[in-house]
Amino acid sequence: MARSDHDRPTGASRREAHASRTTDADTLVARMADASRDLQNENGSILTFQMATDLAVANIAGCDMASLSLVRAKRTVDNRAATDPKAARADVLQVETDEGPCLDAVWHHSLVHSPSLAYDPRWPTWGPRVVAETGLQSVMSLQLFTHDDTLGALNMFAFDRDSYTAGDRYDAIALAAHVTVAIAAAEEIDNLTTALGTRTVIGTAVGFVMGRYRLAQDEAFAVLSRLSTEHETKIRDLAVSIVETGALPERSTPAS
Repeated sequence: MARSDHDRPTGASRREAHASRTTDADTLVARMADASRDLQNENGSILTFQMATDLAVANIAGCDMASLSLVRAKRTVDNRAATDPKAARADVLQVETDEGPCLDAVWHHSLVHSPSLAYDPRWPTWGPRVVAETGLQSVMSLQLFTHDDTLGALNMFAFDRDSYTAGDRYDAIALAAHVTVAIAAAEEIDNLTTALGTRTVIGTAVGFVMGRYRLAQDEAFAVLSRLSTEHETKIRDLAVSIVETGALPERSTPAS
């Protein structure tokens, strides 16, 4: 559920509230494991989409609300779930203005971040419209998958400028990996991992390992490289297996 305009914590107070809920036992590893179980327990793509947006708000400290959209042919943005109507409106505005991360940048980058929508030169019309109509000031969009001419994107919005820290981006990449695995199962998309392309499927697997074992990006990639050598398989084939099964090969654990 999104935080309302009137009682939402802002800035440092919101991040302190998030930190106060995090104990040694409640690390990113534990939170992502819980998120993965929650996603796997949902039946059907609509419930999976909604759970994904709820988890974004619950797990990303800088996020006030989130949406999940399917983008077709870089022309239409089909909002499938949102924690607040304002997040859904921000998606619709991308179609109305023919601008926004889902129509361009997120097709080419796994994560797109704007700390100040009102002044982002990439979207001179969409950004100011979002600020004026919803009060949202920053966004982080993550590519989940591409299939034929369709892209899945998880969009995280915040009322504050510069809302997202490097840690938030780290957590978002890990969460997106779990969401991608869940959507692959819920949508029953044939050969989804093939459609992802080598860069994206490896990036998704890296994000999965980051979240599961609380590793930095380079450490997670090193784990994939080591497992690839151990199992005498190409790193892309290993990544495909991880994305499709949601697990690392048996009897293999990452180095700490």
